[in-house]
Amino acid sequence: MANIYDTLDWSGSTTYKKNNVVKYLGNYFYSLIDNNTNNTPSVSSASWGGQGIDPVDNSQKAEFIWSPSYNLNIDISPRVKIIKFGDGFRQILPDSINSSLINLECVFDGRDTNECLAILHFLLARNGTETFLFTCPPPLNKKKRFKCNSFPMSINFYENNSIRCIFEESPI
Repeated sequence: MANIYDTLDWSGSTTYKKNNVVKYLGNYFYSLIDNNTNNTPSVSSASWGGQGIDPVDNSQKAEFIWSPSYNLNIDISPRVKIIKFGDGFRQILPDSINSSLINLECVFDGRDTNECLAILHFLLARNGTETFLFTCPPPLNKKKRFKCNSFPMSINFYENNSIRCIFEESPI
């Protein structure tokens, strides 16, 4: 793949390198291995990623498969309503049904050009509006739905790129 806008349709006779992007049956898949030949992209394939099963409704959904660098920041800030009564009495309640959504500040440092292209392709394909699945690293360690509205990239030097993203948990 020469840039994030070029996506080829999958072909069984083509050999794909790790992080190559293909389109198959209307979905994008990302090669997980080098020398990927004759492996049909699917949710259950060990050779392809980018599609997963949503644990909430058991539907197929785009899944972010790359692991962030260790400088990951997790923001857990539950929203609450405080109701004040007379005599200093107060009641604290959750602000809504989904009052404890998390934000992850993910950094992908030192990534080669192919991995960087694949990450940017995935995020750009969602366009900041479509949710995707991502398995949070420990201690959260759970697959959740997220959106990503901004993903600036830095070219540090040849074959060394960095991407910064804020994944915002989304209930829908």
